[in-house]
Amino acid sequence: MKKYFSFLLVALMLAATLALSACSTNDEEKTFTEGEKITPEEATEIAENFINEHLMMDETQVSASYEGVAYDMYHLKINMDQQMPVDSFITKDGKLFFPQHLDIDEISGNEPVATDNEEQMADVEVPKSSEPTVEMFVMTYCPYGTQIQKGILPVLEVIGDDIEFKQMYVDYAMQDKKELDENLLQYCIQEQSTDELVAYLECFLAEEDQSDNCFNQVVSNPETVRTCVEETDEEFDVTKNFEEEIDWRGNFPGFNVHQEEVSMYGVGGSPTLIINGVEVPADRDAASLLYSICNAFEEKPEGCDAELPDTPPSPGFGFETSGANTVAACG
Repeated sequence: MKKYFSFLLVALMLAATLALSACSTNDEEKTFTEGEKITPEEATEIAENFINEHLMMDETQVSASYEGVAYDMYHLKINMDQQMPVDSFITKDGKLFFPQHLDIDEISGNEPVATDNEEQMADVEVPKSSEPTVEMFVMTYCPYGTQIQKGILPVLEVIGDDIEFKQMYVDYAMQDKKELDENLLQYCIQEQSTDELVAYLECFLAEEDQSDNCFNQVVSNPETVRTCVEETDEEFDVTKNFEEEIDWRGNFPGFNVHQEEVSMYGVGGSPTLIINGVEVPADRDAASLLYSICNAFEEKPEGCDAELPDTPPSPGFGFETSGANTVAACG
């Protein structure tokens, strides 16, 4: 069997097993009762403290960071110096902690279970039109939002002129002020030109913290975009509400630029894909996204026959591939 376990994972798993076995008794049957939901920040702090206080064998300390929601649990990254981060999970009430997921198919040598996008689409009735409207809701620093952004770029290259594509924004931000600012910037770049947004994203998504460089390289009329950012910020009170903590969603600042559409479609997280007014559970690789969109044409254009990559991009920044699609989201 392949060696999938890092030192950190082994430490966490072994320590957790020893700790739990020492605290349990064989003559009591454990029952599980779901508690009150807590915020991602609270759950992250609970997990980090739990690991450092109960699972680490020496003075080594780990840090935990929130990545989003997967399998209806909070997805965390557990980081320790000089070790690869470990994907861990904690229930939304902060009661049960899972140090690591084990991919049964991968470890047993079976082929990964691929999501059949055609089967998914069979359960969704999308109205057909001559020019489908594609609304893609994201948070610009959500790793799963950036994942679908990378997946959609090849699609826009082959059928961008045949659809009405709109990058939209969830009505709150989970990465604080920098995400509010980036949302405003990308919104205004697209207001100027979708082609420029595509070019900007090809640069922005390649490497983290490149927003200023990509803006300077790509945007043809920077003053127009800056003016748009200022006016949009003022119109929707983005910075004002952030500073005064008005209209927050729990611990997260609001972003109301597309509030009407978010409410209409019931958008809850990043990413959410809407095609001709219907939410579509598409995978995030380019081939699946192309199929989902082309399914909404009355007459498919030639670009729908393009052969695009069927391996999903990795979450976050960089154009590596992840090898498997995911239902994980931020929100």
